[in-house]
Amino acid sequence: GQIDGIRALTPPEGDEDQVTAIVDAAQSGIDEVEQDPSAFTQQGGGSDPFAEANRLAQDYGLTACGGG
Repeated sequence: GQIDGIRALTPPEGDEDQVTAIVDAAQSGIDEVEQDPSAFTQQGGGSDPFAEANRLAQDYGLTACGGG
């Protein structure tokens, strides 16, 4: 629900592409976890499904949100 809420907001002018990339990456992470919940655990052995969203958020300046 949080992703939908963020997607409904109007991003700052000129930042639309960056914000869309962050939200899309977060949604991809959610989709991955929904398909395989073990992806979200250390026992799953996979990579962090939210790593890309976190990296993009940090690059954008959202250090609290992109902290992983």
